Amino acid sequence: MAFTASIEAYGRRQAYYPPQFRHTHTSLLIEAGAGVKEIQERLGHSDINTTMNIYSHMTKNIKEKTSHKFSELTKGLL
Repeated sequence: MAFTASIEAYGRRQAYYPPQFRHTHTSLLIEAGAGVKEIQERLGHSDINTTMNIYSHMTKNIKEKTSHKFSELTKGLL
């Protein structure tokens, strides 16, 4: 089952499938700072490794943001 949407910028129609929405939903949760455990439960994965294997490429960006936040927090301490 696909959802078809018109993309005016490209002048064509594009089919979107439910797994794409699921992946986008999860990407947005990760970017918003949701924990992997909560995402695992929300997606219904029985093993957290399943979630990590599928979405680990997204958590690399989060690691960089976290490192930057920590640097900002400790800037005045040293």
